Amino acid sequence: MATASAAMASVGQAANPAKMQQTMQQFAKENAKMDMASEMMGDAVDDALDDALDDDEVEDETDDLMNQVRLCAHGHMPLLISTPWPDN
Repeated sequence: MATASAAMASVGQAANPAKMQQTMQQFAKENAKMDMASEMMGDAVDDALDDALDDDEVEDETDDLMNQVRLCAHGHMPLLISTPWPDN
């Protein structure tokens, strides 16, 4: 039993509970910062996607082009695309 007590005392000294507590507090603080940053980034991406998907002008242009393609495919009119293809 004396050997176990000595071993426990040795582990307690090596572990340094005060330093371990300080490290855990710092970890908790950094983890909270990371969670907040992650949430903010997620919100920013969601907002950007919502803005891109809600753009009525883009939707109208897409509908117009699709209608032109359908009419052209059925031989009713030549394909009239007024905007050039993007280079990228």
